[in-house]
Amino acid sequence: MSASSRFFANTSEKVTGRLKYWMQHHPIISNSILCLNLWVAGDFAAQYSEMKCLPHHSSKKEQAAEPSFWNEVDVFRTAKCAGYGATVTGPLLATWYPFLERVCVNNSI
Repeated sequence: MSASSRFFANTSEKVTGRLKYWMQHHPIISNSILCLNLWVAGDFAAQYSEMKCLPHHSSKKEQAAEPSFWNEVDVFRTAKCAGYGATVTGPLLATWYPFLERVCVNNSI
């Protein structure tokens, strides 16, 4: 095993161990952070697809140069999505799935 392979294997084990620890000991906080990241990624994907698919209402001079995605990102919209993911979705799912597991433990589908 090369030095770089050992480095990445050790690093991934450390990261995986830390994630498992946080998911077991702090499920609401870890799910909130996870949902925040997923909502931000989803909003970036939505804004990117909107920028590529919807026509822009701008002058001919601006249409000649393709606008950069990072210059066109609606930061306020992304912040709202991140806040919703961190404060609503994360805690809700962190408590909902353990509740379902307790209630439906005897009922197999």
